[in-house]
Amino acid sequence: MMILETHRLRGFALPAVLVVSVLILLLILFAYSAVTMNMYRYDLYHEKKQLREDLKSALVLYCADSTLCEVNDSSEMDLFAGHDKVKVSVERCGLYERVRLSNDYPDEYHVLVGRRNESDSKAAFWLCDRNRALSLAGDARIEGLVYMPLNGINYTEVNMRYYTGEPIQEEWLRISSKDLPLVDSVQLEHARTLCRRDEQKVELSSLVRDTVICGSVVRIRKGFRGNLQIFASDSVIVEEGAMLEYPSGIYVDSGERRPYVSLEKCSSVSGYVIVTSENSDSQLRYPSYVQKSGATVNGLLYVDGSCNIEGDIIGAAYVKDCYYYSNGNVYAGTLYDARIFRSDYLAFPIFLEGPYERKMIKKLH
Repeated sequence: MMILETHRLRGFALPAVLVVSVLILLLILFAYSAVTMNMYRYDLYHEKKQLREDLKSALVLYCADSTLCEVNDSSEMDLFAGHDKVKVSVERCGLYERVRLSNDYPDEYHVLVGRRNESDSKAAFWLCDRNRALSLAGDARIEGLVYMPLNGINYTEVNMRYYTGEPIQEEWLRISSKDLPLVDSVQLEHARTLCRRDEQKVELSSLVRDTVICGSVVRIRKGFRGNLQIFASDSVIVEEGAMLEYPSGIYVDSGERRPYVSLEKCSSVSGYVIVTSENSDSQLRYPSYVQKSGATVNGLLYVDGSCNIEGDIIGAAYVKDCYYYSNGNVYAGTLYDARIFRSDYLAFPIFLEGPYERKMIKKLH
């Protein structure tokens, strides 16, 4: 008789199999959910990124096309035939423009813009024709287009120091006129309104950022550092070592009075310095602008009057008349130890008539 052996399974084996199976299914579900979530986040990220890029594209179009939106107005820009609409609004901010762009992106794209070129002339130095030659002495330098009087250029000496540079090449020389290039009349009226707004005296010695200040007499104290635009109806003094960082600006319009702007030694202004006047200074007694040795202007210098320039100008300089004063002597039409270099690195203020094209300065918050 054959005896068969039987094997019995313990009772906990089946539940264990079920638990393991459920765990495996949960792991698969978690993995699937993680992949799905990552894909969702990926799609959401790229959707927001595309909306952000649409704002940047709209800014590029605005900077190239003057018809897209008027200043102090808003419009809607259709980037791709019915899709990706962007709202654009523009307002003046001193002699720059504040541009706001928005779409379905959570945040606005808010930027400050200026002009890519200050005027059609694209000059390094423009000196109006006062029936005398432009004279260069000492360590004077000009690099870029030079708009000079019909009488040409003299390379001379002052205080026993002769001109030490090379003659300016003929292909860089142009003939100027008796007047400075035309000013944008709308911008001029806007700037004059700011100058007339407040007749108070202002002194600045602490940090200031992204501010427009109006006053009659403004003094920037030694050690100051910050960026602001100043509109004054009388004068502006930038003391030794003070730094007006980009994008800053000084605009003085004194009407029938005599304006005055002075940059003391080792001071600097990055943006623009513009001085206008209804008075002439044919005898070179009342300079509208004085820039001391070691001072620097980065950007546009425009002086509708006489000026005594030393130090550096990196950008473009347009002046009605210039001279150098030393030891009681006035050297008319002379640049002495002044170095002027054409540069388009910074955006220019929107002031002179010229090409529309804008250039981004910085993002605003």
